[in-house]
Amino acid sequence: MAKKNIVSISQPTFLPWMGYFDLIDRSDSFVFLDDAQFSKQSWHQRNRIVGNAWVTLPIPSGNSKNLLCNVSLGKDKKAYEKIYNKISSVYMDYPYYHKYWPKIKSLIEVASTQSWALSEINIEIIKYICGALNINTKIYYSSQFKTSGARSEKLVNIIKLLNGSGYISAVGASEYLKKDRRIFEEAKIPVFLHEVDKYASREGELLSYLSIIDTLFKEDIFGYSKLKKGRIECTRLI
Repeated sequence: MAKKNIVSISQPTFLPWMGYFDLIDRSDSFVFLDDAQFSKQSWHQRNRIVGNAWVTLPIPSGNSKNLLCNVSLGKDKKAYEKIYNKISSVYMDYPYYHKYWPKIKSLIEVASTQSWALSEINIEIIKYICGALNINTKIYYSSQFKTSGARSEKLVNIIKLLNGSGYISAVGASEYLKKDRRIFEEAKIPVFLHEVDKYASREGELLSYLSIIDTLFKEDIFGYSKLKKGRIECTRLI
């Protein structure tokens, strides 16, 4: 019997929310879609923190048509100081802020001075947090496969290269996946939808889609452990 290999594929985003890491954790193989088209002022370069505040990486003009792996980071020191100051002002008193923030900040500092690509800094932060959460999923990069095809065709080609036995997708992609149902059916690749519960902020307000640093700084790995215990079973879409 062939070994199970459930694959998930997602674009690398900046300081992603907790559900992003749960998607990785529930997969046997995870692929960073680092050769996707960059979208300005999207999750690619920004994310939310508590208090409905945003932290945003500076991206120079002229990158709007580039792939994520080719998008250069800006050199504006004030823009980075704005990120650091926002995060420290909100989270400095959180119990695990000093456990995680120095490493994340150092990665951003190195990226901003050594001409890293946007995908590179996002991926390095995600990999660091995966390590902290004891997530050991095999990691790949779509740019290394050089696959062709638009949207679902590209996904299927990547899954085939990995000998994937199934695909887990974020629930937000369900509509376009249903439109592309035939592509997955012909490839005999079952598709499952990944969902997570909302999680509570320090103030007790139910908020989803905050950056995972909110949970890490507040509850260490125990916040993610609570999410795992209350996991919603993936439902089959195709």
